[in-house]
Amino acid sequence: MEHSELLATAEQWLNDVSAALHRLSREREVLRETRTQMMMGVLSAEQAETNLSRLTRWRDEDRRGLAEVLAGLR
Repeated sequence: MEHSELLATAEQWLNDVSAALHRLSREREVLRETRTQMMMGVLSAEQAETNLSRLTRWRDEDRRGLAEVLAGLR
C-alpha cells in the first residue's frame, strides 16, 4: 500500500470513528432527556417507547457502521 493510500485509509477511518462517536453522543443525550422527562412526569409511556425505539434503530445502524470500521482495520 502506498503512502497516499494509507493516509486516505487512515483519514476515512478517523472520519468513521468520529461519526460513530457523534451518534453515540446523540443517543446518550436522548436517553438522558427521556429519563429526565419520565421522572418529571411530562413524558408519556408511549412517547418514551417512541424515543427508545428510535435509539434501537440508531444502535442497529451503528453496529453495522462500526463493524465496517473494524473490518477496515484488519
